[in-house]
Amino acid sequence: MARTQRPRTVAASHWLEQQGGARLPLQALAFMAGIVWVATRATLHAPAIPLTLLAATLLLAWRRPRHLVLAFAVGIGWTWLRAWALQPQALPEDVLGTDLIVVGDVVSLPEVQPGRVQFDFSLRETRPGLPARLRLSWFDATSAPRAAESWQLVVRLRAPRGFSNPGGYDYEGELYRAGIGATGYVRESVRNKLLARRVRAYPVLALRAAIVRRIEQALPASSATGVISGLAVGASQHITAGQWRVFAATGTTHLIAISGLHVTMIAALAMVLTQAAWRWPRRRAPRRACADVSCLSGALVALAYAVLAGFSVPTQRTVVMLACALCSIWLRRAQPPANVLALALIGVLLYDPHAVLTAGLWLSFVAV
Repeated sequence: MARTQRPRTVAASHWLEQQGGARLPLQALAFMAGIVWVATRATLHAPAIPLTLLAATLLLAWRRPRHLVLAFAVGIGWTWLRAWALQPQALPEDVLGTDLIVVGDVVSLPEVQPGRVQFDFSLRETRPGLPARLRLSWFDATSAPRAAESWQLVVRLRAPRGFSNPGGYDYEGELYRAGIGATGYVRESVRNKLLARRVRAYPVLALRAAIVRRIEQALPASSATGVISGLAVGASQHITAGQWRVFAATGTTHLIAISGLHVTMIAALAMVLTQAAWRWPRRRAPRRACADVSCLSGALVALAYAVLAGFSVPTQRTVVMLACALCSIWLRRAQPPANVLALALIGVLLYDPHAVLTAGLWLSFVAV
């Protein structure tokens, strides 16, 4: 007897079908417009933000394209809430220019340069007024810290700052999006000491650091060490300035950072291997079951690799787009490419609305 296929819950696919052609892309653009409106304000206290949100809410009562107005209002409200949550506190006056003893964890891959090590430091014991996350530089460090290590350090802090040149790199904006509340440097002191290794608390970070160390051990004196580390786990701190200039001149800079091409290749390889392994012991295995398992393995492997690579904006976009495409295969519902791209944009902006301030998001979506 022929096997009867069990009906699936397709509420998500029916919702997408009800959006009707270009409605979902327009909603994504309206949602992004609300985010851009808040992200480009000079201060969160600007009265234009709540007034615009109030006007958008009132328009919902009588304006016909309610779905666009609602998406715009949701974008404003979501970004405003996230901005308030990330807003750093001003450093107390008694902290500036004084030596402080802080205890915390190294929560990034340290960037090692001649005479300096830079890393992100998450405080475990804080005093009132100090931010929870710092970016520190250690000049002429006697023992450079490693990722996922707990340290006691003597530091001097200052408020985050950067150049405001038009068209230049917004370093202060990068610190804000990363949740860095203060920058500073480590003072030479006998009180600087390693307390413990916290591999269990930061397993992904520890794994990335272990892979980089193995590459360094295998290629101790090679100029390709930084390039291979960047291609493997997105760790580009060992790439020299000369190599970056060569990549920029040849237009291959995007290949160093883990992006959609890398994640998609890994996901496709996982799907092919899963299909081969599923069909090998049972050659008459149902095709639909094989497709389901391969879709699940591709999505999981893509997510794992993106997290291992640092989960940057390009990898976020790729994971969301792959999830949308694989879900349409799993639900047996074909989706227009514009809907998949719109869902990816909504997913990325829900995860990080301040991604609209990065060039990577605009270049990625325009290129796709």
